[in-house]
Amino acid sequence: MEENKSLDKKSLSFLKGRQTDWGELAKDCVAFANAQGGEILIGIEDFCTEPPKAQKIKDKKPSRKHTKKHCTPNGKCCSS
Repeated sequence: MEENKSLDKKSLSFLKGRQTDWGELAKDCVAFANAQGGEILIGIEDFCTEPPKAQKIKDKKPSRKHTKKHCTPNGKCCSS
């Protein structure tokens, strides 16, 4: 599984708490959105196909409820 125009891997070290470079992740998302789409795999090193076996991700519950919004071209949005 090599990185290409529709696949990008981000090391878990990318998530650095308050120092996380969200702008870099946003650029990747925008690039995929402007192309044919793609996948970003967070937690997998560039030259690996799976996350490290000892890798643990602490599951944090969001502090508030998140809802999805669907918007129509005329700007009307509704939550689901």
